Amino acid sequence: MATGSLQVNRDIILATKKQQLKIQQENTPLDAVLSMAQMQARPRGILNYSSDGDNITLIAQLTRREVYDPVTSALHCVTHGADAVAFFTDHSIYANALDDMMLVARALKNKPVVYQNYVLNEYEVMAARGADASAIVVYASLVPPDKLRKIVSTAQRWKMSTLVQVSSTEDIEAALALSPHALCFGDNLSGNIEGSIKDILDVHDSLPSHCKVVLMHTLQSLGDVELALTAPIDAMIVSQDLLIHERSAREVRTMLQAVQQERSKL
Repeated sequence: MATGSLQVNRDIILATKKQQLKIQQENTPLDAVLSMAQMQARPRGILNYSSDGDNITLIAQLTRREVYDPVTSALHCVTHGADAVAFFTDHSIYANALDDMMLVARALKNKPVVYQNYVLNEYEVMAARGADASAIVVYASLVPPDKLRKIVSTAQRWKMSTLVQVSSTEDIEAALALSPHALCFGDNLSGNIEGSIKDILDVHDSLPSHCKVVLMHTLQSLGDVELALTAPIDAMIVSQDLLIHERSAREVRTMLQAVQQERSKL
């Protein structure tokens, strides 16, 4: 399967994240995390077995940047057509992602928030649920199979949608054994969209009908969106820049509607 290159500092980010997670677990006991998770309302549905029909779910990705206002950005994206937002800050070293995501989730109220950061253990799943995440992305290549199983099963027990990112045939087999809500192809730090579309086409007919397909690349342009829509996908992730402004957001919605209308005729 095609795999795009990742940012060279991902190993550094993961090593730092492991240290931060260790400190977090020491400072915030599991019981406290469980209490926070239990306080949240039921997760909002996204890419589950029945709620989406034949529609293509439009997910806006929020990231840290020089001008960083995730709540305002999320509200603009939802106003302009996003069905959900994906929160991703693991392109850099940052310790306040869960606090920021909770603010976003509280502001959106009825829209699901996907925790797209790298999830390394079950504790982090519960912490994300405590921050009102409705879904998580799990990267199959970053955790061993036994840990992948525990992470996915923990999220499913909390009624969260599970999106498993795969980059090999072995990843797909391991993921499907866990009955995730969706398989994610490609990497949000890679630009090799064509390779991921080929991967989707190669395996699509062999996937269970209930398993959704997500193109994981963060689509940066209208050309990227047009290319993505040539694939049999159930969801795509677009940069917040495309949805913050009404003009580009309208063009994205127009392309989506055209494809969905064609699908409805089949």
